[in-house]
Amino acid sequence: GPETSASAVEGSNTLLPTQAQGRPDGDGAAPGPPDPEPGVDVFPGYFEPQEAARCGMNALNNALGQPLHDRHDMSRACEIYLQESRHEGNPESRAMHEGLGGWYSSEVLAKAVTSTPLMRCGRVEHVMRLTPLRVNPQAVRASLGAVVNIRNVHWVALRWVHNTVWLLDGREPGPVPLTWPQYLCLLYTSDAAD
Repeated sequence: GPETSASAVEGSNTLLPTQAQGRPDGDGAAPGPPDPEPGVDVFPGYFEPQEAARCGMNALNNALGQPLHDRHDMSRACEIYLQESRHEGNPESRAMHEGLGGWYSSEVLAKAVTSTPLMRCGRVEHVMRLTPLRVNPQAVRASLGAVVNIRNVHWVALRWVHNTVWLLDGREPGPVPLTWPQYLCLLYTSDAAD
């Protein structure tokens, strides 16, 4: 079954683990130091440009490698999250988790990862850990993808494909390969406002 996590939010980076049997592209994410330079010039996967201010939705789809979520799915995930919060005696306002222009909190992104496939397919295929990648930068190698919030303003996705960390920013024309030092710099810069 899917890997689960009970970790709390510690900053703005979030990781999207894959199913327990491993990554769908067959990369077993062997331990050890990563390659110092990117190994491919053209990203071989799915890339979704940003729609309106919905960078969280676009980053989530880019991290998953498919157009799984739309704005209705994201609003439904927010409502489910808010209902669960109220049920647990911790009511929160919608404005904390969904902005009018399409901004979403990490909690809503995590809820969308489970609620959308459950509604459509009757099963949960992935879970999202709310543990910052800066705690374990190597974790990107064993994940399907990751979403990172840059200074609590803009969500981007990261994918490990062909021994390369790819930055998928929906505001850019396409994915960008990162060196390992560039990747680490992004992780630590993303929390500069925390």
